[in-house]
Amino acid sequence: MEFAINMGDIEDKLKLADHTGRFSFSGKEDRELPRELLDIPKLHSLQMLDYPAAALPNWFPELNIESLDISCNTFTAFPREIFSMTGLRHLGVRIPGLGRIPRGIERLARLEILCLTGCNLSSPPAGLHKLKHLTALNLGFNRIKASNEIALPPSLEHLIISGNPLNAVPISVRKLDKLRVLEFNSSGTYSAGYDASIRPLQPPFPGSLARVSGVGPRSRHGLVVALPSWLFDIPGLEWLDFTGQRISEIPENVGNLENLRGLLFAENLLTRIPDSISRLGTLKVVNIAGNKIYSLPDNTSNLRGLSYFGLNGNSLPVPPEVLSRPQEPTEIWAYLDSIQKDQKRLNEAKVLVVGEGAVGKSSIIRRLTRGDFDSDERKTDGIDVTRWNVSVDGVGIAVNLWDFGGQEIMHATHQFFLTRRSVYLLVVDARQSEEQNRIEYWLKLIQGFSGGSPVILVGNKCEDFGLDIDQRGLRGKYPDIVDIVETSCANNEGIDAVRASLQHTLGDMSHVQDLLPASFFRVKEHLEQLEADYLPFTEYQVLCGERGVTTLASQERLVEFLHDLGTVLCFRKDPRLRDTNILNPSWVTGGVYRLLNSHVAAQEKGLLTWQKIDTILDEEKYVPEKRQYIIEMMKKFELCFESDDVFLIPDLLTKEEPDTGRWEDTLDFTVRYGVLPSSIIGRLIVRLHYLISQRTVWRTGVVFALDGNRALVKADREDAVITIRVSGPAKGRRGLLQAIRVQLRTIELTIPGLTGEGQVPVPGYPGFWVPYTHLFNLESAGIEKVTPQGMIDEFPISLLLDGVEDQSSRAPVHPSPHAPQLALEPKEEPAVERFRVLGLPKVGAMIALAGLLITLIGTWIAYLAYRGDEQERNKPKSTATTPVTSRTPGPTIPTSATQPTATVSADG
Repeated sequence: MEFAINMGDIEDKLKLADHTGRFSFSGKEDRELPRELLDIPKLHSLQMLDYPAAALPNWFPELNIESLDISCNTFTAFPREIFSMTGLRHLGVRIPGLGRIPRGIERLARLEILCLTGCNLSSPPAGLHKLKHLTALNLGFNRIKASNEIALPPSLEHLIISGNPLNAVPISVRKLDKLRVLEFNSSGTYSAGYDASIRPLQPPFPGSLARVSGVGPRSRHGLVVALPSWLFDIPGLEWLDFTGQRISEIPENVGNLENLRGLLFAENLLTRIPDSISRLGTLKVVNIAGNKIYSLPDNTSNLRGLSYFGLNGNSLPVPPEVLSRPQEPTEIWAYLDSIQKDQKRLNEAKVLVVGEGAVGKSSIIRRLTRGDFDSDERKTDGIDVTRWNVSVDGVGIAVNLWDFGGQEIMHATHQFFLTRRSVYLLVVDARQSEEQNRIEYWLKLIQGFSGGSPVILVGNKCEDFGLDIDQRGLRGKYPDIVDIVETSCANNEGIDAVRASLQHTLGDMSHVQDLLPASFFRVKEHLEQLEADYLPFTEYQVLCGERGVTTLASQERLVEFLHDLGTVLCFRKDPRLRDTNILNPSWVTGGVYRLLNSHVAAQEKGLLTWQKIDTILDEEKYVPEKRQYIIEMMKKFELCFESDDVFLIPDLLTKEEPDTGRWEDTLDFTVRYGVLPSSIIGRLIVRLHYLISQRTVWRTGVVFALDGNRALVKADREDAVITIRVSGPAKGRRGLLQAIRVQLRTIELTIPGLTGEGQVPVPGYPGFWVPYTHLFNLESAGIEKVTPQGMIDEFPISLLLDGVEDQSSRAPVHPSPHAPQLALEPKEEPAVERFRVLGLPKVGAMIALAGLLITLIGTWIAYLAYRGDEQERNKPKSTATTPVTSRTPGPTIPTSATQPTATVSADG
């Protein structure tokens, strides 16, 4: 039966080839190359991917084709039969174990395009220079070292020699008067700034071998260190790509290339840009990111025709917020123009002090800023900000020290204040183990949010014990660690070393002394003096306009910069918080943490009425009309959910897991993380609170119910894993599991660097799991079976995946970060009864179907709006492959007189 199906597939392909003239063979789908190809007179193009045989069939040279593309792992030598196919104009070959090509290539006299990538060649084929019609040559990803042995035909217009260990441009390139494109990228991948619409006349390289893209390590040996001046005398050059080499200078005669459209020299050792570049009015793409350039020539402003200007990763006195938008060169020019008119150095930095509770973070700050020690130092209830002036290389720097409370309940909100442009002090207790200090948890959290900010690890309380951790291992795993210091605040030991380390680190951060427009400082100073606790963005725009910051782009850039610096809080990039105002950091954090740390809230078992909120926020700065805003922020942070003016805070629930019943014959799924922020499970509870079954919810777990199915969801923070078990009618299990997976993935997308790996269990073998994405990719590639790690038996991939979702809807879960919360509207019930159940009542099939249709339509509209908004801001786009429905009101929460039982109680 399988052979008949394959034959049917071949017949269909042959019919298509007879119509189009092109035939595509895939070793994953086809058994052998059909001889019937000889009977197709119109056949002109043949693509052979993963050809399984060790040799070509003996009739192969009889094919009268013009284009041939072969990818094969089984050949041990180049098939000489190809040399007999003298009608070939396009030839692509990828044979990883080839090593060399025998003489005979010159027999293919009509050849125009030749692609020999990934063939492990140590030299180009002999006779290459005799191909008088060859216009495009791709020798990427080989082992070619001797540049003086490369003989090239003078007819070449496109030469791609990326990913080879060459240390010089071949001298034969000098004779290529027709050359238009030269790509010498060290890794052979697409360089940032690559634009197919701008890059001139991309040759039609055969099929899958069009260009090696996105794979392969950068060459460690033989990198080009200097460019010959004659290279810039080739008059027709339009595209130069020398990304990832060791070039320290671009010759001044680059200005001779009047037709140049792309100049890609990222990740080299350049210290300057030649002045002559300003003469190149045809330039569209310039990428010099990741070099050592410290200034730009004045005349670079003449390059107004650029569509891409990559400058980030240099030592330029320009904020990273500006340089991180290379696709918006006009914004870069506008910024450079603004600082030329009136400028001032920032000389300010933000230092975030994080770690577990009671490790001495506040004492470290006290020693640094005041020079004393208080053995009765109070714990930090939230975040305290201390101003500290320090001298760095003779320049006064204002440092904002943010002291983060280490209590677990506050970790959920810390993520909103961990920003770039910062130095991190990770303080640990030397008397405790790495596990007790949760060092890797904090390092991974910082790594995800900080965008590569430096970390100083401080081992405190070393008066009796030294810091016993694997320093070498941590430095190797987390390269952002710049120093590890031992201290004792009680004995005033090591504090000078921390101060010196901070000064040195701040001195190495170029953006601390960024040149900023004076108008930015006028806005910043006004906001710092403003007594308002929050400011609508429209009022902020008016304030900016009055002080010379007039464009929306510059206003958003400024507020992003002020947020990173800690002057204000503004979450324009967070889809949940984009519409919030500009906030006073101490005011909003004080209110949120006051509620989270409240003894009243703990006594009320996580349930708060407005009366209780008024009792907690009774200070003058939280007047009644402003308390609503604090609650709204908590809702947007997904710290609580509301119904009928009553709120539940998941982080105040009990840690004790209640009796959830028996879980046998379940559909299981796990999501494993590198680090599991404690906020994940709480936010999931908030998003799906209307599905909670029989009040069964605690701090690290919950039971959801939907139409007869129940799902047990538990978070294990130490193992960094979330487990999901779904019971009930088999027909509805996968739907409930998918709803949970979508919400988890949506939450992940709001946390930079956080990606969970879904895992599918092996039926009948507890403890054995296979990554979902791996199974999906294998199935997509036509592979039918898999051997799970640690096992020797094979299992059908379809069997493993069918347990999770049906084949028609199978795909990795990638919702938009703007995706609304999934919701099905429950039937109306009395408020108290609805919260008693906290689950979704059984709904009729027609109601469920109608609700699903409505939510699909609503989600698609919201998704289109999201994509349009993302394109407008020119940010990376996410694709929502699994629709989720829009948010609907949750069930009514009762007053304290009808509180739920201990299953939703909080730790007192």
